[in-house]
Amino acid sequence: MRLSKPVEIHGVSQALAKGNCPVCAFLRNSQSTLLQGGLHPEEVNGICNFHAWALAAAVNVTNAAKIFQNLLRPACDGSQECSFCVRLREAEQPSLGNSWGRWIGSSCSTGLHTTVALCRPHARRMRQVAPVRLHGSIDEVESRILSDLNLELENLVTRSAMGEKAGAGVLGRMAEFLMSQRGIRG
Repeated sequence: MRLSKPVEIHGVSQALAKGNCPVCAFLRNSQSTLLQGGLHPEEVNGICNFHAWALAAAVNVTNAAKIFQNLLRPACDGSQECSFCVRLREAEQPSLGNSWGRWIGSSCSTGLHTTVALCRPHARRMRQVAPVRLHGSIDEVESRILSDLNLELENLVTRSAMGEKAGAGVLGRMAEFLMSQRGIRG
């Protein structure tokens, strides 16, 4: 895994600027911070496959080595949940709150919904915590993304049948839509 450099996100608009799911963008930034030393070795009692390999690729070699040493303690027998995943779930809840939902609703009512993107897992969880009046807006964003991706996939299949080898970008966008960004548990 290639680690992205954490960038301080100052608001919803900045998170949406890249056209990806803003919750994933926020969490990916948080994940990079954690992997680059934001979690102290003594705070890590468990690790999943993804985060073990991501940590092995970390820039902060000293911190990574100390975390791995900590995980070799008898108390860390592999039965504990991944400490990185736990922290990301804790960071996710506030990011799904009303401020994101209000922004999505506002974007849809002003016609900006064509630029708003949500992955399916975060759209569904946002719908669970958002006021009922925003459910239609969240559904509209999810439906638009699904329709756009389906069209892109149909075009890819057609081009592929004609011998073209391009199109990995749409496959990555589809994976992100279905499962969240790489390393972010959907």
